[in-house]
Amino acid sequence: MKKAVLSLFVSLSSILLLAQHAEFDFNFEKTEAGETLPSQSVFWGSNYRAEIQTDLTYEGNQSLHLFKGDEASNSDFGALVFAIPVTFAGDKIQTNAVIKCKDVDKNGYASVFMRIDGPEGVISLSNHKSIGFTGSLDWKKNSTLNTSLPEQATMVYVGVILKGGGELWADEIELLVDGKSYLLADPKKVKLYPADKDTAFTDGSEIDIEDPTDVQVKNLALLGRVWGFLKYYHPAIAEGQYNWDYELFRFMPGYLAAPDIETRNALLCAWVDSLGELSGKSKLPKMNKNTRLLPDLSWIKDKDLLGEELSLKLQAVQLAKRPNDHYYFTLKNGVGNPVFLHENPYPWIDLPDDGFRLLTLFRYWNAIQYFYPYPYLIEGKWSDALEEFIPEFLAVGDEVSYSLLVLKLVSKINDTHGYLESDAVENYFGRNFSAYKLSFIEGRPVVTGYLNEKLGMEDGLEPGDIIIDVNGENVRDMINRLAPYVPASNHDAKLRKIANLLLRSNNRGVNVTFERQGITKSVSVSCHSPSAFANESTTSSQPAWRFLSDNIGYVYLGSLQARDVPNVMRDFRATQGIIIDIRCYPSAFTVFTLSQYFNKKPAEFAKFTNNTKSNPGWFTYTKPVKTGKIKPPYPGIICILVNEQTQSSAEYHAMAFRAAPHAVVVGSTTAGADGNVSKIVLPGNMVTQFTGIGVYYPDGGETQGVGIVPDYEVRPTLYGYLNGFDEVLIKAGKIIEGRE
Repeated sequence: MKKAVLSLFVSLSSILLLAQHAEFDFNFEKTEAGETLPSQSVFWGSNYRAEIQTDLTYEGNQSLHLFKGDEASNSDFGALVFAIPVTFAGDKIQTNAVIKCKDVDKNGYASVFMRIDGPEGVISLSNHKSIGFTGSLDWKKNSTLNTSLPEQATMVYVGVILKGGGELWADEIELLVDGKSYLLADPKKVKLYPADKDTAFTDGSEIDIEDPTDVQVKNLALLGRVWGFLKYYHPAIAEGQYNWDYELFRFMPGYLAAPDIETRNALLCAWVDSLGELSGKSKLPKMNKNTRLLPDLSWIKDKDLLGEELSLKLQAVQLAKRPNDHYYFTLKNGVGNPVFLHENPYPWIDLPDDGFRLLTLFRYWNAIQYFYPYPYLIEGKWSDALEEFIPEFLAVGDEVSYSLLVLKLVSKINDTHGYLESDAVENYFGRNFSAYKLSFIEGRPVVTGYLNEKLGMEDGLEPGDIIIDVNGENVRDMINRLAPYVPASNHDAKLRKIANLLLRSNNRGVNVTFERQGITKSVSVSCHSPSAFANESTTSSQPAWRFLSDNIGYVYLGSLQARDVPNVMRDFRATQGIIIDIRCYPSAFTVFTLSQYFNKKPAEFAKFTNNTKSNPGWFTYTKPVKTGKIKPPYPGIICILVNEQTQSSAEYHAMAFRAAPHAVVVGSTTAGADGNVSKIVLPGNMVTQFTGIGVYYPDGGETQGVGIVPDYEVRPTLYGYLNGFDEVLIKAGKIIEGRE
């Protein structure tokens, strides 16, 4: 899967040793001319082409040619980069390339490229118009800024990028550390694990499974569970003794040929034994009132499934003493959500072979199995998902269908934080956008605003128009088609996300049938590249606070800054009530800054669950979080407005404000996804994420899925919207005035 530049996510993984000794073809002389790209290079972007050619060169006989395809939009790009593990030390890092360009758009650029990644994703990015070229230019050296090399850097991507129209030729790429070739730099003091030295399956898993039998599917499902359990629980794997991806590929051929259950279980026993003897025992955490969730390991005691010998071996692994630091994950300091380590992204893979497909499924399934704090909220039984998805993963035939299948798997956990970064997915949804914002009102998609008002006014749709069909496809059919690929904690959040997809296209426009004042009309709506909206302000034009009447103050969290809070509370100190509108994402973190004015003494409003490093999947409650300290507190009513736009930090703010003694929540279902997120990269460099810690009310009440349940449920109506009424706001005003 070729990914957008800003969306890659990598860590120092098992490609480390290979890349250390790889001779990167920076001058493009070692690669055969044509569309075959240099070894260890990665092509990013869509609707662009890259080739090695001999017609225009700077030094030697060949150079790289990068150019825009017919279907590319102005916001698209193409980039050819080399992935270089940071095994070197230094203070400054810089990338150079010699570039020739022709007819590059003034709104685009041809540029050298450098990006530095760490364990949690992108650290810095160097490619922008200020260092690139436009128009036509003969061969000229182009350099990134001389950038600090962070200690936590694990990977640097170097190459060239073309954005917009035109053509680019490149030669003589180089990576400099403190002014000299990175090959001459001092080695970085990085611990090299035995797992890093295993490069046996870099070019493919050599696994080919045609028409798996039902027995093979069941056996593969069991293998996925055993493989994942050993990955996170066996001390030798925790120590980085084994490249666990590649050990799966080594084990699988013989396992698939097992003629019966006894042979299957014997093979698994031998596999466990091959990892070495277990020394020492660890103590399981003690069950107490703070225990929220235990790892789902009852299956390792199922002797009917595993046989007695294998069951006992797996139970021994569970009790084995593990190192403090795990090769494949850690828990983030101060928060507790998982940070996944040494997960090879395999960025050069497009449509994976059967082994890598199963690795994708097993990697994600086990990440959720041991690190997702809400397994009990997953659609169906997560334990059945392996057997359900294995046949589909092996049967899918093209890149788009494969990416959508992975997204369908991600959607199964019902988490609004979920998504999948993949060019194939973007192409399915459409890379171009209309200028309109849509929202579902009374179950129907309604135009409620503009992404770009000027462009929207030109196309003919207006706020209040109800979308009926797009390109001849009824909206209901579109919803049903898109729903399996839209991760969401609840129905309202799913519709919110779907609304953003209805008017997308890879073409320059869509034909829309809509209803306006009871009359059905049709119009051709333009679709624009994301760059058309790049200059639109991401901050709200609404004032952060204002008076709705002499007795009612109004605060809009989409504009409020922490520095505003003392002035807000001074202005509203004599009001009868304050309405806090969180039908948006907060522009600043004011959980404690604002809520401290609402309680006479500290009030508990939330508590979290954190995983246990030594026993993944064992979640325990933290101490409740408190707010409130300013005396005397504000005595009036606090009305908190919420809807499906209220997500994550916005939901956390609502919980804090709700702890006030005279607080009420008014509105509709929120997104139901609070808590810090964790990312994991899947083969083909597909990146996904999920909620990594549990967030609950002090009494253990749920927030995931159900969201912040309003005290007064009020939803907008078509009548109200068309006539300019904010029914949720009106309800809050009546509550404060004592008319409700």
